[in-house]
Amino acid sequence: MWKKGLLVVLCALATPAFAILDLNLTKGVSAPTPIAIVPFAGDHLGIAKVVMEDLEKSGEFAVLPFDKLPNRPTKSDVLLTPVWKKLKVSNTLLGGAFLSADGRVSVDARLYENVASDLTPLLFSEQYAIKSDQARAVAHHISDRVFEKLTGVRGVFSTRLAYVLKSGHPGQWEYKLMISGTDGLNAKPVLVSNYVIMSPAWSPDARKLAYVSFESHHPAVYITDIATGKRQLISKFQGINGAPAWAPDGKSIVLVLSKSGTPNLYRYNLKDRHLTQITFDDWINTEPSFAPDGQSLLFTSNRDGGPQIYEYNFARQKISRVSYIGNYNARATFTPDGEHIVFLHRDQGEFTIAWQDLSSGEMKLVVKADVDESPSLAPNGEMVVYSSRKRGFDVLKIASVNGRTVATLPTGKGSVQEPAWAPFKG
Repeated sequence: MWKKGLLVVLCALATPAFAILDLNLTKGVSAPTPIAIVPFAGDHLGIAKVVMEDLEKSGEFAVLPFDKLPNRPTKSDVLLTPVWKKLKVSNTLLGGAFLSADGRVSVDARLYENVASDLTPLLFSEQYAIKSDQARAVAHHISDRVFEKLTGVRGVFSTRLAYVLKSGHPGQWEYKLMISGTDGLNAKPVLVSNYVIMSPAWSPDARKLAYVSFESHHPAVYITDIATGKRQLISKFQGINGAPAWAPDGKSIVLVLSKSGTPNLYRYNLKDRHLTQITFDDWINTEPSFAPDGQSLLFTSNRDGGPQIYEYNFARQKISRVSYIGNYNARATFTPDGEHIVFLHRDQGEFTIAWQDLSSGEMKLVVKADVDESPSLAPNGEMVVYSSRKRGFDVLKIASVNGRTVATLPTGKGSVQEPAWAPFKG
């Protein structure tokens, strides 16, 4: 069953195998950090509201609702009043957004630590001069600053998402390779086609996308430069051409090709176009994903009877099995520290997104899923994006890895397929 399903996904004999995820989130072990985001003074652009939504989605913060806030401090406040100190929140974000004489908007943001003393420590203070249409972008930047200052982990709210949007009806399907913000807004098409598009994969500098297209009635791997729209054909061998995965240095891509018979992994050098075979066997080898240091990669194979996760070490040219718990483990991704993996796990018929420590083998179930599509991990390892069935369509969702939050993001009309979270810009 797995072999047949995998080949359908890779070859897309009719349409791609669409995923339906309805996550049953578990509760985090520790409570989220309480924080107050105060509506910015003079802010007709809603910057504070965007920051509030970003931090709530992260799963790391419990944001005090606007209607629970006391009277807003003025823009000139340096110390928070006693009534603010009594709030059961660890930090408070204040700011302002005022229209300047030149038509630009002057934005300031200040993050305070709430302590039981006369002096409220200022954790950061920043100022921005922006155009009105840049308000959401600067709000995401402020969210990133707050997240990193309070967690020590870089925020991802200014990064982007890619996904395939399928619309229309049988015989007249339209596929769009879309890029949007992490809130689902400002979505723009990179490619529009009447042929299947699948497996989008971001380059390490977030400037290009590799993907599979069936525009020539046969699967082929392309790379598109997002800024210029220039395309490059990478692979169009007989049989399967699929599952592109970028090396961390951006100089090569690993592909799944069946030109020699069964699906095996190949490394394609983007400069000299040299193709090097990595796996040499009659098993199914697919879903490659590089380690952050580029020294190894994960992949899925049925070489031990069912789909399990394996690691290929380039220096030793050796393959070792990584997953052992459960009869189905697939689509693995390294966390940014390279010490853990997130993957799709099935045991006793139930699909779950799982986390595993590579040193100890300890595995934790993160979220439950209905069918077999894994999410794409954010570049800081704290959140995932995935598609989920709602009212007959696959919608775009974001969930925190700690299991506290899940949110549905807006998209255009159609079904969302195979979302991919962009890395931090190089």
